[in-house]
Amino acid sequence: MYATRILQQLTYGRVSFAGAFAGYFVMFSQLGMPIYAMRGCAGLRSDRSALSRFWNEIFSINLVLSVFSILVLSVLIFFLPRLRENALLLIISGSGMIFQMFGSEWLYRGLEKFRFLTVIMLICKLISLLAILAFVHSPQHMIRYAVFSVFTGYGSDVVCFLALRRYVDISFRIKINREHFKPLLIFSLMSCAVYVYSSLDLTMLGFMKTDYETGLYGLAAKAKTMLAATGGLVWASVLPTATSLWRDNRKAEFETLACKSLMLVSLVQFAVTVFCLVFAKQIILIMGGEEYLDAVPSFRILLFSLLPIGLSNILGGQVLIPAGKERELLKAEILGAAFTTVISEMIVWAVCLIAVKGKMGMDLAVAPLIKTYNWIRTRLQRVRVRRQFCHN
Repeated sequence: MYATRILQQLTYGRVSFAGAFAGYFVMFSQLGMPIYAMRGCAGLRSDRSALSRFWNEIFSINLVLSVFSILVLSVLIFFLPRLRENALLLIISGSGMIFQMFGSEWLYRGLEKFRFLTVIMLICKLISLLAILAFVHSPQHMIRYAVFSVFTGYGSDVVCFLALRRYVDISFRIKINREHFKPLLIFSLMSCAVYVYSSLDLTMLGFMKTDYETGLYGLAAKAKTMLAATGGLVWASVLPTATSLWRDNRKAEFETLACKSLMLVSLVQFAVTVFCLVFAKQIILIMGGEEYLDAVPSFRILLFSLLPIGLSNILGGQVLIPAGKERELLKAEILGAAFTTVISEMIVWAVCLIAVKGKMGMDLAVAPLIKTYNWIRTRLQRVRVRRQFCHN
């Protein structure tokens, strides 16, 4: 709320674009590891030797991919003018690749060390908040805000790395185990599909529109992301338990746990959706101020995705993944990404038609169809006449 007011739309739009674009490389550097590794750690938590070997193999793959992702991002920044304008912001946002690699947060989630993660995350967020209030006072402090934002998201990884020796025997020797590639590829495609249909809108705005429009939509999208966190928090915390239940063939308990999670997420997300639809204007005013009121319509539309996001998180993350059915989840997410693109383009086309009709008085919806039909009919008639002439 403080940052959106201080940075204003243009600067906030630049930061949002840099974060969304660098996020693609952070995602690639992980290659679906957080979910796959969390499930793997849940099954090996009673065997320190096997867990240590698993950690080293996943870390080795993550290291190689992170180095490659950093190189590709650097090349793109050098050659693309739009990226060169935000080079420092992109470098800061992309530094998350290094933090997440060493932090291995997935290990703690797989071992169900949620209290430890919660405490250090809250401490890092509090430090970041105090730093923003103390050092970010104008749009010229954009770089400072970007640095503190990265610390908010990845600062806890530093503490996680320092505490790793309590749970695994650390070995920094590169050891690539090809057995991980196939499942990692599936989880990577899943992550890619989700990230595409959840952040492609902001990335496209960053390239196609000005920082002002990107800032408006970025606020609405960030508000939606925060409100949609319930489903993700539930399945991520329950996944280790669900994995153990499925592996022990305790299907009835597994199903009961899934039903309880679905009920909880449904009630919470439905209530949040209704509340935010009613008070959308007030929420945007609180988050960004009067300068962001143009983001209210986008925010209201995005709210309708909260309940489906929560339910799909539980069915996919808490049911399909522990049962080893991630291929089915991948199919669903690819279809979601495809339909998102098609529906988005159709909506853009429809809104443009309405604007052309209302603002310019031009009918470019029906008229082109009629002309196309008449042109095809004329061509067909000519073909028939030629065939009849040749026949005669």
